[in-house]
Amino acid sequence: MVKVIILNPKRKEFEVPEAKSVMELFEKLNLNLDGYIALINGKPVPEDESIDENCKVELLQVFSGG
Repeated sequence: MVKVIILNPKRKEFEVPEAKSVMELFEKLNLNLDGYIALINGKPVPEDESIDENCKVELLQVFSGG
């Protein structure tokens, strides 16, 4: 299981089985890749980054405006 924490606007936690990459994780959660920055160990990672079983991935929602 991969533990996923969405940090904002409201903290949510999920566990996702059998996700091998950040992209696959986004697909399983039905999230748009452009809407979040994935962090592993506090560092941003690209969508093709491999993730290990029992890993913790934090997702920081991207906000923009003008």
